[in-house]
Amino acid sequence: MHPVLPDAKLSSRFVPRLLQQHRVDQALWEPYLASLRRAGALRGGSEIGGGFRVRKSGSTSGVAGHIRGFIRVAAASLDAAQALVQGNPVFEAGGTVEIRDLPQS
Repeated sequence: MHPVLPDAKLSSRFVPRLLQQHRVDQALWEPYLASLRRAGALRGGSEIGGGFRVRKSGSTSGVAGHIRGFIRVAAASLDAAQALVQGNPVFEAGGTVEIRDLPQS
């Protein structure tokens, strides 16, 4: 997916991973996602369900249970990605949103 923001060359994509310490009403997500769509920044996302970790030498500890989902956005910089967090239901409820660079490889 290629970024689509007018007059902005976007060098990378960013993912805020939702560290959902606060449960929020599902109805609050649609207005936030709609605002990302209007900005041309939404590139996808998903809730994350249960799972497990593996390694060749045997089992390991469980997956990080505090990560409940992710939203992939296009932004010109980490600062621009941080600005897109405004309105995120988890952030607005006092929870933590982690912003990460997804290098193009």
